[in-house]
Amino acid sequence: MATLATNVSFQCFDSDGKPLAGGKVYTYSAGTTTSKATYTTMAGTVANPNPVILDQNGKAKIFLSDGSYRLQIKDSNDALIDDIDQISRYVTQSEFATFQQTVNDGVSQLTEVREQIDVFVSTSIGNQKGFANGIAPLDANVKVDPIYLPQSTETTFGVAKIATTAIAQAGTNDTDIITALKLKQSFTSQHSNTGWEKLPDGLIIQWGLAAVGTTTPFPIAFPTACYQVAVSYSSSSGGGMVFQHQSITATRTGVTMYSGGVPNSYIAIGR
Repeated sequence: MATLATNVSFQCFDSDGKPLAGGKVYTYSAGTTTSKATYTTMAGTVANPNPVILDQNGKAKIFLSDGSYRLQIKDSNDALIDDIDQISRYVTQSEFATFQQTVNDGVSQLTEVREQIDVFVSTSIGNQKGFANGIAPLDANVKVDPIYLPQSTETTFGVAKIATTAIAQAGTNDTDIITALKLKQSFTSQHSNTGWEKLPDGLIIQWGLAAVGTTTPFPIAFPTACYQVAVSYSSSSGGGMVFQHQSITATRTGVTMYSGGVPNSYIAIGR
């Protein structure tokens, strides 16, 4: 099938605006000088000569076939008037109707596929029912994609991620699972003669030796507050008799003792 190069009829004019009587239209494949046939009717069975000779009104019936064309328009003396590339035929109404039907059929097929997927997913989930909390026992042949399982909570069986060390130490996440290793890592500490231990809830216990008459800094500063400091006589890092200093002050960063034995061991508790 072929269609007209224009909506009504093909017509050319010279540079003065007059019909290009006796003009010639050479037709090629787009972007080439390879001849490409045009036709005398829409049936596309009788080819035009190449070039097509225009009548006294500069007109001709030129029906294009599939693909793109290059047209060279010359006057009767073969002087070039115009060179037009990448011209395609019009789509006929019946062709457009066929294309439209193809699109509609494709949409219908996609709708059917989507419905089949919905049924498959619904059936797969439904097959998990009847087991404890809707989760089937897993084996090599029966597997449940985790995306279909709920987030685990205190009252709901489901799935949960393993917490990172940072999450375990922050102590604010209520959805990730803490393993034994992450639990251990949530206790940060420095274990030595002068050291500290930080509990997951933020409580900090510190210890060390403090000299009289000067301020001894804690191993780390208490971020929020220093609650209590207990002191004992000691000449080493070992224990001794616990007593109460009459002249002692403590801040978040350290302890100062103004009287007492030499040196003294302390335990400080804060947050």
